[in-house]
Amino acid sequence: MIEITRLSLIFLSFSVIAKAQNTSPPAALSDWQKIAMINEVWYKDGSRYVHSSFEYAGTGFLLDTGQDTIAITAKHILWIAQPKQLETVAINGEIDKWWLHPKGDSTIGVYLDQLLNEDAEEMLGGPSGTIGQRDWLIFSIKEKLGNLPALKARYTPVEEGEKLFYPACPYQSKDCILGEAEVLSAKGNRIVFTKEVPGFIGGASGSPLVDSQGRVVGVLGGTSVHPDNGDPALYGISTHYLKKVLTKSPHLNDPLIPVGDVLWPILNAKGIAAALTHWRSLKQSDMAHFYLDLLPEAFNQVGKELLELEQFEQASTWFEASFADNPWISSTRKLLAQAYEQQGKKEQARRTLQKLLEKWPEDKEAKEALERLGR
Repeated sequence: MIEITRLSLIFLSFSVIAKAQNTSPPAALSDWQKIAMINEVWYKDGSRYVHSSFEYAGTGFLLDTGQDTIAITAKHILWIAQPKQLETVAINGEIDKWWLHPKGDSTIGVYLDQLLNEDAEEMLGGPSGTIGQRDWLIFSIKEKLGNLPALKARYTPVEEGEKLFYPACPYQSKDCILGEAEVLSAKGNRIVFTKEVPGFIGGASGSPLVDSQGRVVGVLGGTSVHPDNGDPALYGISTHYLKKVLTKSPHLNDPLIPVGDVLWPILNAKGIAAALTHWRSLKQSDMAHFYLDLLPEAFNQVGKELLELEQFEQASTWFEASFADNPWISSTRKLLAQAYEQQGKKEQARRTLQKLLEKWPEDKEAKEALERLGR
């Protein structure tokens, strides 16, 4: 995830209205204020939310599989609502009541039953956490009260430029909203799409991403950036993972392999130029995104290891490539400045930090590094 912290995944910023465009919401979303529902959770040990400020745990919705109706939300809401001391995605047997209902109306809704993609080995956080890679919680339903619409899924990939809609229930909005967006990229499980209207309205995590035919193509996850210009964007996780859950595929939650595991052998055997060439070819491969973590943080980890090995020239070459690919990521600029400084290229380090502060003037770490270098 691109410069995403645990809290920035929880406190998301989303569109508060559907932007007026030529594409109208599909008929399947005509009742979207009932499609988008809120999760209220109680566990047997008395746990509810990690902080009392949370009224509910994100957005959820119903899905018609053709054989059954199931309930969907985002897996990372377990960072908000979880039993005490929970470390893995294993909550069956811990739930006292999980109630999914329209915002502002608790007379209708569904009581959830078993978590179908429970995994006692999938870590909730830390270095081994993979939640953001497969951000779906998929439940069977114990009881349904009232007439509630259920969407159907689409399993073919989305295309760049496609219109998406997402009914969502932000915390700071009295009612649920219907957002509209455009797909910017779709690689592996990850769909990046536009963030049309600025706003700080967390709680939309778990919203369905719906195509122009009213079919679910993904679940809304968190913040990202525009792949071409670095503008704020959003991301979701596609139905590729949903299909694996429903078909009971093996190795369901195997973590993505860090790209460094592939690049280090090449770097050691053939040099940095060959490793960077292979990295670029992997990024162009749709299949590679399903089994490799190709996000900038994973790529930058190799550069950090080069710094630790005191291979400063190679580290700066590595971060230069990362910066050229994603110039809007502040952490890459700071790492590049650090590599320059370690080489004794203080002027280059200084210019790199100055450029960073032009864009992010409140970056304390960059300010301190620049002070150390001397202006």
